[in-house]
Amino acid sequence: MKKLRRALMPLLVLLAVLIPALCLSLYVLEAHYQVPLSANALRFERPWASLLLLGTGLGLIARRARR
Repeated sequence: MKKLRRALMPLLVLLAVLIPALCLSLYVLEAHYQVPLSANALRFERPWASLLLLGTGLGLIARRARR
């Protein structure tokens, strides 16, 4: 149980910081530009940029495999 908790702790900390940061940035953008952001308005500028998301997972897997 301790190993599982220790392995998930970085992910929990990431989510604890990421979610409030995203909410705050969304609020600031909407307040500054006075335009509500919708789910349809959020997109990648380049379609291939979504592959960069795979890089983070692969980096974590490689880091874990080196231990």
